[in-house]
This record gives sequence, C-alpha cells and structure tokens, in this order.
Amino acid sequence: MTIGNLHILKPHKPEKTDSDGLMPCPLCGAKAFISKDVVDGYYFGWSVGCPRACINDRTHKLNEEEFKKARLTFFHLNSKEQATEVWNSRCKEAESEGKA
Repeated sequence: MTIGNLHILKPHKPEKTDSDGLMPCPLCGAKAFISKDVVDGYYFGWSVGCPRACINDRTHKLNEEEFKKARLTFFHLNSKEQATEVWNSRCKEAESEGKA
C-alpha cells in the first residue's frame, strides 16, 4: 500500500540478530541479554536469555509450569559462543513450534 511517497509494508518478525549475534526473545521480542557471570572474583560461566523473564514481570503471561517449560534463560554456560548458540537455537525452536 502506498500513501503519497510513503510505502506501508505489513509488519513482520525479522530473524535479525543484535550486535552480540543474539536473536530477540521469541515470545515478547525483547533484546536478549548475555553476561559473563563473575561475583567477588569467582567465575560462574555465561548467562543468556530474555531480561523480562529474569524479573518475571508477567510480560510473557505464563503460569509457573509454562514458565519453566518455556526456557527463556540459560545459566552456567562455558563461553559466549556457546551462550549465543544455545539462545539462538532456542529462538529458532520456538519459531518452529509456532510460539513466536
């Protein structure tokens, strides 16, 4: 559809990644986080996931059981590359399940 010089396209959910190579959350579209977890000098691995799932602000509208099954956060991963791979695989899995 065109209005004047403005072309209006139907919305779509691109399979783009951010600067860290992470896809957005498959349920809410939030920018995923990735973090090297170091507390008081102790290394706990890498974490990745949806920041809204971490604070459980009910954006995803899931009950407790559904929330556990949704797998929107991952912890104790060995590297940034592994964290990115695990998260993006989960996003693609959700798309193929029709949940995205």
